Amino acid sequence: MRVIVSLLTAVVACAACGNVLSPGPGLQATFLFSQGAQGWQPGDSDYSPDESAIINFVADVRPLQSPLSTTTTALFMSGANISDDLFMFWKGHFVGLAPGASYTARFTVEIASSAGTGCGGIGGAPGESVFVKAGASLVEPLALLNSHGQYRMNIDKGNQSVGGTNAIVLGNIATDAACRSVSDWRLKQLASGSNGVTVQAGSDGGVWLLVGTDSGFEGATALYVTRFQAAFEQQ
Repeated sequence: MRVIVSLLTAVVACAACGNVLSPGPGLQATFLFSQGAQGWQPGDSDYSPDESAIINFVADVRPLQSPLSTTTTALFMSGANISDDLFMFWKGHFVGLAPGASYTARFTVEIASSAGTGCGGIGGAPGESVFVKAGASLVEPLALLNSHGQYRMNIDKGNQSVGGTNAIVLGNIATDAACRSVSDWRLKQLASGSNGVTVQAGSDGGVWLLVGTDSGFEGATALYVTRFQAAFEQQ
C-alpha cells in the first residue's frame, strides 16, 4: 500500500521501510486516491441479502466527473438505499504505530458530491441526510450476516447521524450548490476537529481505517472519496 506518512514536526522518508515508523505525537497517514486505491477495499451493510440486487452497490477507482478534473481518479461508490439504512464504505490497513499502544485518531476527508443543498427527498434529503463517517479499529471492518438475516458491521459505526465507538460523523454530502435537476459535482472537505476515536494498534503496529456514508435518504447516492487523512495522538 502506497501511503504518504509524516510527523507534524518533520517529514519522514520511508520508501523502503514498509510504512513502519518509530511513531510519536502527531503521526499522520495521508492517502491521495489520485494515485489509485492503495490497497483500500469497498463494502456495504445494513440490508438483507434479497435487497442486494436492487441496491446495486458499485465501488471502484474511476475518474472524477466534469466540471471536476476528469483526468484525476478517486474512490467511487454508489447504491440505492431501499433499506432506508444503507452504509457504504471503503477501508484500508495502515501500519506505522507502536504495537499495542492506544491512540486518539482524528480525520480529514475530501469528497466529491453532486448533492446540492435544500433538495427534497424520500425519508430525507439526498445531501443533508447522507452522513459521512470516518473511523479506525483494531479489527478489520466487515459486513456480516446476523441472526436476523441482515448484513451488519462487526464494528460500532453508530447509525446514520449518530457515531459509534469506532467511527464518528464528519458531516454530510450536501455541497454549497443550490438544489437543481442537473448534477453539479463539487469537492467538499470534512474534518473531525477535536473529536476522535480511540483505537489500539495491533501487534504489527497496524490499524484499519474506514470512510463511508450512512444514509437516511431513500434513493440512490453516488460519491467519490478523493483524499483521506488520519492523525494519531498516542495516549
